[in-house]
Amino acid sequence: MLLPYRIVFDEENIAYFTADNRAKYKALFSGRPLPGLPELEGFVFDFSFQREVSDCTKPTHPGYDRRIRLTLEKLMNRFFEIDPYNVMAFVCEATDYKHKMRQRVFGDWHAAHRNRIAKVTFSLPSGTVGENGSAGESVGGLFYLKDHPLALKIESGLGAEIAYYTTIKAEY
Repeated sequence: MLLPYRIVFDEENIAYFTADNRAKYKALFSGRPLPGLPELEGFVFDFSFQREVSDCTKPTHPGYDRRIRLTLEKLMNRFFEIDPYNVMAFVCEATDYKHKMRQRVFGDWHAAHRNRIAKVTFSLPSGTVGENGSAGESVGGLFYLKDHPLALKIESGLGAEIAYYTTIKAEY
């Protein structure tokens, strides 16, 4: 049975783990505002994930590792266990054209929690051009508990934010 990697948290609550191929990973939840929702101040966090491959056995192509996905799922579960009022935001940038794959990881995690956790997704123009010549996009969304007392405001706040950023990106 596969298990998640051992996670170490530093004093700033940043999570670190090392994969079998010696790639080092850093995952963190950074606080951010959700415009128009001051009542959520301190409860909205961007989830970000970085890989350092300088010591990796195959730095240009580290390969697929199912334990990484399990480790990310463990981190996301912990996020909602810490405080049920938390809202997790994520953005999958299109710079390396793997954004849809990353979004699928979030979707697969959510599928196991869909009765308890709400998901609102979005797609925004990224200003990049896809491999097939189409306009690139950044994809992402929010997760929050379905019984969150501000659920309707969270969805409307995200809608307003998407409209704002879509307008800004369209100008470039």
